Amino acid sequence: MTVKALRDFPRRAILLLILALAVVVGGTGLASGAGANTSASPSASNTEPASKPTIVLVHGAFADASGWNGVTARLQRRGYPVVAWANPMRALASDAEALSKGVIDGALLPYEVLPAVKADELTHFHSGPAVGEPAIYNSVFLLAMNKAKYESLPPDLRKVIDANSGIALSGQIGRIFADAETEVRARLPASSINNISKSEIESWKPEVQQVTDGWVSEASAKGADGKGLLEAAKTLIKKYSR
Repeated sequence: MTVKALRDFPRRAILLLILALAVVVGGTGLASGAGANTSASPSASNTEPASKPTIVLVHGAFADASGWNGVTARLQRRGYPVVAWANPMRALASDAEALSKGVIDGALLPYEVLPAVKADELTHFHSGPAVGEPAIYNSVFLLAMNKAKYESLPPDLRKVIDANSGIALSGQIGRIFADAETEVRARLPASSINNISKSEIESWKPEVQQVTDGWVSEASAKGADGKGLLEAAKTLIKKYSR
């Protein structure tokens, strides 16, 4: 979606677009550059007039708009007009190429990824929370092993795996990502960075609470403790955030 196309949406819709991207997909900065105006047709929409804001959902890399089907259905049942836009982003290399050719005007990427695809050179403006403020997303990385296979190993091998996994390893990996983000952001011109205020981010949360509530309900319906899992995740995020 081009900058021109984005301007056609109501302001609240744009805020929800950024929040939905960051919370669900896992981006940390919205980078934009000069490019040709293009248009795209949404893959799912609800055009019924409503007083509620239009929610625009945009998938990230290695995905397509169908990934929003569940979220779209839940929001539409609550009366929200929804657009799930199929963007041309499919991989980091193709994203960079699309930026360089003006096919897209911006992309949602973690700061630490920008240099690898030269997105820091191809874009001119960057938006995200101020330094020191919590990110508006949390990415989940899993390093998993088949439980039956693990239990079939002799005790000495399980001990090696236990000593090199768990919370300690997660924290180490998280610090590496955080340090890389800080380093890259520090190299960008200060005038190019738009710091999204804490109060503005807080104002978005009630608008997307129904998505969280929907996930809790679905998880609980499948036999899991949806509320408990959510609260445990929030506790861990708060404990290990810096």
